Amino acid sequence: MPPTLGATTDNGAIVLTLLALGRRRPLAWVMLLLAIVPFVDAFAVLSHGGSYAAALGIHAATGVGVLVTAGLLFATSSRDEVAAENDRPVPGVVEAAAKAA
Repeated sequence: MPPTLGATTDNGAIVLTLLALGRRRPLAWVMLLLAIVPFVDAFAVLSHGGSYAAALGIHAATGVGVLVTAGLLFATSSRDEVAAENDRPVPGVVEAAAKAA
């Protein structure tokens, strides 16, 4: 059964949404998780008789690039930014609490 485009589209939508919202720390975690995919692809290429050049030059290099990106996102998201994100009120909850009081 050929793979569907749905999972790739969903991952891209998640990444673009977090990027647009400026949420670096959650984006870093998503990128870290998505880095697994190219390494599994490299393993699949090697286990099915593919060349080392394709496995390492394409898939593993992509995985390393995604890991570097995740590391840079973690490095640029400071602890103060994370604390500020956690203290941010949730839209709609404040208004509902004000109406109930």
